[in-house]
Amino acid sequence: MKNIPKQNIEALKIIVDKFKGKSINWVLIGSTSLAIQGVNVDVHDIDIKTDIESANRIAHALKEYVIEPMHHKTSEQFKSYYGMFKINNVQIEVMADLETMHDGKWIKVENSRIKVIKRYEDMTLPLLELREEYEAYKRMGRMEKANKIKAFIEQEDELSYRRSGAS
Repeated sequence: MKNIPKQNIEALKIIVDKFKGKSINWVLIGSTSLAIQGVNVDVHDIDIKTDIESANRIAHALKEYVIEPMHHKTSEQFKSYYGMFKINNVQIEVMADLETMHDGKWIKVENSRIKVIKRYEDMTLPLLELREEYEAYKRMGRMEKANKIKAFIEQEDELSYRRSGAS
């Protein structure tokens, strides 16, 4: 995954190390998750989705990197229990109880039960499944990225179909 900057990989290694042995329910979302799964996207930060209990454990595990402590935050598009951290100059955003604005209403984003566990750079990472990422980007109205994910999924499905020997 040449599009994941080296400092992001190093930050991710620190995160995984800091989470070891702690009961933290988390999943990588956004561009980092997409890139690890093979989607060609630019990666700038690391986004983590979790529940409130785990968000507080994450905040404790990453306390030396805190930029914005965990708190309830609302923007035009998002509402969540949110915190920001910085490792190796890489911004890490942690979101729990995430809601998105859709057609003038707040819609709760359920914690995903569909995770992909993937080995990457000697780490075992929980990633949001691509179809769920696609739906999330669609809900947010971020159609350029949603369409990129959809095209990648369709390409992978086609390759899988061909490999299966179907004609």
